Amino acid sequence: MRARLICVALAALWLCVPAPAHAQLPVKYLSKARLGVRCFETANTNAALDCWLVYHPDVAGAMFYQDSVFTGTWPTWPSAAKSQLHVLFDQMVAWYHAGMPAAYPKQYPIPIPPGGPPQQPTPSPPGADEFWMTEAMGKRVYLSHLANSLAAELTAAYPWTITQYTPSELTLLLSMNDMMFYGSNAPHPGYFIQYDEPSPATPGFTVTFFKHHNLIGTDAKDTVGRLFAWERNLTHDYVVAGDPNPNIFPYFWGPNSPPVPDSMVITGTVYSGPSTPLFGHFTAGCSGTQYFMKSVLRSVNIPVQLNWVTCTHATPIFPTLDLAMTHGDDPYDSLGLVSPYPGFSTPAPLEYFVSINELNQLFPASQSWDACTQTVGIQVANIAIKYGSDSLMNLYCQDLASQADHASGQVYGYMKWYYPLQTLENMGLWTTLDAKVTATNFCGM
Repeated sequence: MRARLICVALAALWLCVPAPAHAQLPVKYLSKARLGVRCFETANTNAALDCWLVYHPDVAGAMFYQDSVFTGTWPTWPSAAKSQLHVLFDQMVAWYHAGMPAAYPKQYPIPIPPGGPPQQPTPSPPGADEFWMTEAMGKRVYLSHLANSLAAELTAAYPWTITQYTPSELTLLLSMNDMMFYGSNAPHPGYFIQYDEPSPATPGFTVTFFKHHNLIGTDAKDTVGRLFAWERNLTHDYVVAGDPNPNIFPYFWGPNSPPVPDSMVITGTVYSGPSTPLFGHFTAGCSGTQYFMKSVLRSVNIPVQLNWVTCTHATPIFPTLDLAMTHGDDPYDSLGLVSPYPGFSTPAPLEYFVSINELNQLFPASQSWDACTQTVGIQVANIAIKYGSDSLMNLYCQDLASQADHASGQVYGYMKWYYPLQTLENMGLWTTLDAKVTATNFCGM
């Protein structure tokens, strides 16, 4: 029996794709505005998805997939992989249609269990052990995230749409190679996550996290800003003096780390190292936070571009929003904390970001190591100066108590890392601190 075909007009051509073997959900579960009239007239959600991908070749072209016998993009995917995506797509469509209930779909365990001990597939970064997953697990992880992206788009779960993204931006969001890579030359072929990349949670878990903490904003920029504000809860991992153990990851995230599971950053863990046990939402520094943002924002269809500057610090870029951070540690940098006081404004989360052009000017390709390190986190310093951050206020109280002048005081002792004295004077730092101390009686608290 010949397979039924779905045919759609694309420019001057009629393209036909095989209809799916199963019909799980009615097309009315999808957004007609997102899907388009022609595709909304198809038989079911899977047929509608296939139709929509014909009309959006950039999306289909970004859906790169690889296994032991196949490498390619959506138009040439093997039927078994397409069928698995269809099933997961229907699961996520039904979940979004139901209003994203707390009982999110659990496509795979979280955190992802390793398929075996760390391995070094070829090619591999020198000295970097890799987290290995079996073929079956790797496919489930990738396809479930891809299914979520497509379901969120076609149910209009968020006000923004991936159809406005460039091919490179879509690749950041939809390509298997942007989550994991297939290693056929390893002792046990399968999928690998590199040493410092995160172990993603199921998309339902991550989206529920966004929903529960009210992180889904009015637009994509607002959403990134809300996530940044939540990340004030994060605590940088640390090394205890005298500890001979070179691998501190298990202290914070358990024996199978690295990689660091997104779920453990979100729910928090208890530090189990040589110092006092401590509960926290721990992150593996600026790179760990950059990876975390990239991984979780994928679940709400916001791509993140990984970026490291000359001095090896992470400065994540949000290409669809023209936003960047001057350091991955910016959200929890205490220098930038500004408590609210009557008569004084506090910075909005998006003020801690710069434009991509500003980032490039701050960190030119030819920049020296020293100049780079003095620029890392500069936007947090700018916020602290503009608003009179709590840290600078506390230092200023000590300067007032000791009657230190600006040049010899602790405020300048801290801020000279970023700017010379006259620049800080010109920026009005001490004018702001004086006004705030006087109006709030900050030093008398």
